[in-house]
Amino acid sequence: MRLVPAALCATLSLIPVVSSAFTEPSSDNADLVQSWLVGDTMHIAWEKGWNWGVGSQPDLVDLFITWFHDEDYDNPFWKVLQANISMDNPGNFDWKVDLDDSVIAASKQYHFRLIEHTNPPIYTTERPRLPSRAFYLYPNSAASVSSAAALSTAIQSAATSPSPSGEAQPPAPGKSSSNVGAIAGGVVGGLAGLTLLCGIALLLLRRVKRKRKAEEDGVRKVVEGAWMEEAKVGNPQVYAEMGTGPPPELDGSKHAHDRPTTELEGSTPRDWH
Repeated sequence: MRLVPAALCATLSLIPVVSSAFTEPSSDNADLVQSWLVGDTMHIAWEKGWNWGVGSQPDLVDLFITWFHDEDYDNPFWKVLQANISMDNPGNFDWKVDLDDSVIAASKQYHFRLIEHTNPPIYTTERPRLPSRAFYLYPNSAASVSSAAALSTAIQSAATSPSPSGEAQPPAPGKSSSNVGAIAGGVVGGLAGLTLLCGIALLLLRRVKRKRKAEEDGVRKVVEGAWMEEAKVGNPQVYAEMGTGPPPELDGSKHAHDRPTTELEGSTPRDWH
């Protein structure tokens, strides 16, 4: 049986045996399986106690977020999320992801760490660090769009600001100018189309009125002609409808001898020879 050298045993005794106490992010998953966006709220939870493997467990710890494999960096990123946490009971913390895009651009792989409390809280790789499962963080697309819009506004403001000579520079042509032109063209085209429709409607209305007037004039002429024909043959009904009487007949007409003559009083009849 080979014996382990004493020096090796001494070295192993100095390496802390760390068992993860984090339950959220879920410890049931492997590293780099879960992901969140900037602006999301992450629920962090851990069990009570912390097995260092060597020495006594700390009563108070600080919660940090750091890059995954932070020991590979000369100046790793870290941020304290909660300080002075008691390990006598299980704990939890809701963190709204608020990292800058520049930090995420350097690395998208992160995990949480619990380290023995210091005042003020300071992160170091030289002390035991209890890790959570590693995860990805990505910038929020809405936040990126907002930043791009702010940058565009700043560029336009700089383009329209007065030049050193005191004269304002004309705004650079862009999407807004194209939109204004398209809107103006649409309005002009719509007005032209409306004017054309109104003209066509007026022409049709005028044609209908002319046709109706011509029809009325034709009917009137036919009726008047019929009345005139009836009047020539002496139809009394025609005169009644026209509101006039028949024309007076002159002596010597064909009906004059049928009418009785009237004699004045005191006159005597003459003898007609």
